Amino acid sequence: MLTIQHNGNNTADVYKGLTIVARIAHQPNGRVAVKVLTDGHDEIANNMQTALNVVKERV
Repeated sequence: MLTIQHNGNNTADVYKGLTIVARIAHQPNGRVAVKVLTDGHDEIANNMQTALNVVKERV
C-alpha cells in the first residue's frame, strides 16, 4: 500500500510501508515532477493522477 505525506513547499513523499519510494513536486507551470527513488526514474507528468500512476507502475 502506498501512502502520501505532503511536506509543504509543493512537495510530497510517497511511502511504501516505512520507506520513501518516490518524491513528487508541483512545478510553477502546473506540471508535476516525479522522482522514483527505488530505481532512479525521473519524469514530468501533466497532473498529479498521472504522477501517481508513474509511481504505482514502477514500485
